[in-house]
Amino acid sequence: MRLISLGMRETDAADMDIDSPEFDQAKAAFEAALGKSTQAEKNAAIDALRRHGY
Repeated sequence: MRLISLGMRETDAADMDIDSPEFDQAKAAFEAALGKSTQAEKNAAIDALRRHGY
């Protein structure tokens, strides 16, 4: 669930301004969480984000 939340936050920040510090922070947090996740967790999060249009 955390990966999904972080992925949504990254996408929302990119939609507002891809050059903003908020986007950089959201992207870094998402990538850090991805690095600590199992492949199954990554796949589930990406599938959920796609289903919800992110």
